[in-house]
Amino acid sequence: MNNVAQVLNAAITQGRSAVLWPASRGAFRPLPIRVVADRRGGAEHGIWAEVLQPDIRLIGGLIESATAVKVRFALKEGSMSLETLVLDQQRTLLRGQRILLGWPEQVHIRERRNSRREYVPEAIELSARLRIEHDGDREIPVRLFDLSAKGASVHWPSRLAPPSLRIGQGIRIFLCYRDVDYRLDGVYRNILMMPGGRIRLGVEFIGGEGAAQAQLHLLLEELATRRIRRNLGSALG
Repeated sequence: MNNVAQVLNAAITQGRSAVLWPASRGAFRPLPIRVVADRRGGAEHGIWAEVLQPDIRLIGGLIESATAVKVRFALKEGSMSLETLVLDQQRTLLRGQRILLGWPEQVHIRERRNSRREYVPEAIELSARLRIEHDGDREIPVRLFDLSAKGASVHWPSRLAPPSLRIGQGIRIFLCYRDVDYRLDGVYRNILMMPGGRIRLGVEFIGGEGAAQAQLHLLLEELATRRIRRNLGSALG
């Protein structure tokens, strides 16, 4: 079995979640999917996936036009992406939807940023809001999941539809930490579908106010200290 088959078969066996969008369009509402184990699956037949937000018309258009699509999976240490075609779709019980993706010739594995990411515990006194370029002055409360000197990832609110974003689109993150507001400017880099259907956005920082940058480094130091204490507590417990 080659490397592509090994990686994809592992994803199928684990029932991994992913996001799908047309390769030719920069701004498009990502479609959340989950690959499913199926006796018809494999390199000879393709990959079956459950569409978590069924859209018969959209999928039908992708099949009819033979539009290439990209699929990205979240991995523990990064992400896996591939490009393929939607070959077929099926309706399932309770108005569900399955699609058949062509077996790709290659997959791309992307590791996390080199700068260390620090997990942001929910207990920390920090709130975050997003303002997206070309979306007016709307500010969207988000959960800051992790943070580094180069970027961040946030959990998109489950009550909202997945955002339509293009790679490189401007995103401004407003942080409130210890009752002080700071601003970090960045650009959209990726979107991942996490287990349970939660959507995670990746943002790369491109600048920001000097005070915000200084506060960012202080926050990273505090998060690192908390991580060390947690690890020591686990080791001693």
